[in-house]
Amino acid sequence: MNTLARAIAFLLLGFLYAVPLILLAVAFTLAGKRAVFVHDALQADGAIIALNCPNQTKRHGYQCLPIFRFTAADRQTYMVESPTGGNASDFKIGDPVKVLYLKDNPQNARIDSFAHLWATPLIFAVLGALIGIFPLMITRARWRQRRSEADLLQH
Repeated sequence: MNTLARAIAFLLLGFLYAVPLILLAVAFTLAGKRAVFVHDALQADGAIIALNCPNQTKRHGYQCLPIFRFTAADRQTYMVESPTGGNASDFKIGDPVKVLYLKDNPQNARIDSFAHLWATPLIFAVLGALIGIFPLMITRARWRQRRSEADLLQH
């Protein structure tokens, strides 16, 4: 194999190793930040007051960001649009929800559900793990090839 082809193969394999590591690093960073948020957060009762559904298509359903209202410990009422959403049928206006918020920053509130708290880190982790399988398979195949070549040379 010529030098250019080896360099390209090396760069490609390096890229294939880097992408899942980056995705897993993002997943663990997000999960860590989310864990700190959940640990430090106060809980309040809230209610869905609106749904922001920017891309409504009847054929495929649509994603909506719930807008909820809650009263914090300071007795102020806050309205917050959730940064994560779901199918339009996941929430209905008037649905009660548990809310987690930081005492010092109630506008940074989240709906207290697995999907709203952990979906983003979980997606990054699953993608990182799935994409990480490919370079491991390539490396394992290469090791097997080298081992069989070494066995042939010995015999």
